[in-house]
Amino acid sequence: MPRESTTITAMYTRKLERYYDGNPPPFVAEYDTLTSASSSFDTADLQVNPKQSDGYRSPSSYFGLARQLAWRADVFAKTTERSGWDIDVNTLTGSSVFSIDLDAGESWVQLPSWENELRTRVLVNLKDEVLDVAMVLAEMQGTCDTIVTGLGRLARSIDAVRARKPESAYYLWNGRRRDGRRPTDKFLRETASIYLEWKYGVMPTVYDIQGATQAMDINESGSLFQNPPLLVARAAMSDKWTQQCVIPVMGATVPGTLEVRAQGAARVDYSVDAEGVRGLSRYGIGLGTLATLAFERTPFSFVLNMALPIADLIKAWTAVSAGCNVRGYSETIYTDVSLKQGSGIFYWRGGDAHVSWETSPPVKRFKRMGSSEVPMPLPFIRNPIKVGNLATVVALFTTLRKQLS
Repeated sequence: MPRESTTITAMYTRKLERYYDGNPPPFVAEYDTLTSASSSFDTADLQVNPKQSDGYRSPSSYFGLARQLAWRADVFAKTTERSGWDIDVNTLTGSSVFSIDLDAGESWVQLPSWENELRTRVLVNLKDEVLDVAMVLAEMQGTCDTIVTGLGRLARSIDAVRARKPESAYYLWNGRRRDGRRPTDKFLRETASIYLEWKYGVMPTVYDIQGATQAMDINESGSLFQNPPLLVARAAMSDKWTQQCVIPVMGATVPGTLEVRAQGAARVDYSVDAEGVRGLSRYGIGLGTLATLAFERTPFSFVLNMALPIADLIKAWTAVSAGCNVRGYSETIYTDVSLKQGSGIFYWRGGDAHVSWETSPPVKRFKRMGSSEVPMPLPFIRNPIKVGNLATVVALFTTLRKQLS
């Protein structure tokens, strides 16, 4: 397991003034102490999956964990020790280095358990995006209709101009008159009116045909018809919280606060084949539709859905249906952990020593799971005890009570 570590150092000075029997001159000495600590980061040996026949490489599993968080603290103390008739005055100044173990005790930082909620969200998004694929193909059908309708309209316009002004039409298309004579001013005026009619009445149809044809060429060059394109569905969630920790400084401990920012991201790489697109399930009609509609039509189902997302789970369980081919799946959950600014007091040589520190840079802890298929999410409980949710439920039942009374 590869390990990376960063070492930081600091120095504090102890000044000793010893008075004998309370009489000067005192004995004075200074002691410098160099302290150091390391913040380590462990990673897994990355196993890269081989490329498949079409060049796609499925995601791999990986993790990286910051084990320790090392940082500096400013220390200061002035204490007095008595030993018989002697008096020692100790002065402490400078900085010390401490290291917090993020994998033990009160300072342990755990990655959030978001797997089931992340998988539910990404499969719900997958269901919606597969429906969008069908809409893209429906738009392609509209593009084909634009080309066919435009060509028919263009042909009728050409026939109309040729039948109404054959000489002017011949001059516009060939740049000369049919019999080779020089065009007169009257003939040019008549031809100019036909040209303006053609330019502003027919050419927009030509431009529509040109644009639609280019759009179809782009789809063809992108191998949309030969090979299904690789599509991606994503989902993300985030949270932050604070937790208490223990900071070891110079043989003592003081309390501190860790700030944790967590994020989770899931990604599904998939393709949709032509047979699946032609199925009714591509348009949102499938086995999961009836169950979802039945649940949503149940009175007050949304109240239950605040705690147990049944509708989302039904949609997620039926997302990967016929015609939707999952190529790869990955989910990553990681946290940024930093020590918030603070201060403390600890006992040192007969008195209190003061310690203070600034906010530390964040260290990362993450894990990524790679797979060739999406694990089906298990039912999970959301936290329904939120002010907004409770207010909504109370307002609803209050309204219903007024209506019934």
